[in-house]
Amino acid sequence: MTSYSAQQSSFHTLASNRETSLPFSDPELDPVRVLPLAEVRPALENDKIYSAITSDDPEVIELARSIQARGVQDPLLVSRDGYIISGHCRRFAAQLVGLKEVPVRIHPISRITNQEEFLKLLVEMNSQRIKSTSVQPVGRFGGRYIFDKRQVEYLARQRERERNRP
Repeated sequence: MTSYSAQQSSFHTLASNRETSLPFSDPELDPVRVLPLAEVRPALENDKIYSAITSDDPEVIELARSIQARGVQDPLLVSRDGYIISGHCRRFAAQLVGLKEVPVRIHPISRITNQEEFLKLLVEMNSQRIKSTSVQPVGRFGGRYIFDKRQVEYLARQRERERNRP
């Protein structure tokens, strides 16, 4: 079994060796790189906050068709330890069509060492997943409206755990 530090080192070596010259807008983010799909891990919290991604979802099917025709046009955003912050659907669709590599940008946050901030970023970066304008917001988190009741419940449990820590 490979140690976490060895895995992290391997991830960074792979990431730095595969850098492309594509521009990016956030100076905190690394440039776009191409990584093996297997090195880009879904965040476990994603399915708890949002519904699970399924291969029979019409939006996923359409995204997979687009990726098959044109590739992944918007790089996935991953933490420095390889967990997806934004791009779970793109990764899933890329996997469906058999891609072995995907473009990514690496954010300096670590899911393992800073779960609270990672979670906030995960929610913030994926707020667009609730697309229906007929749905009313059910709460707020970090200054953003949240439309999914499961998000509010999950975040409330997280806050309660934080309050109960010694």
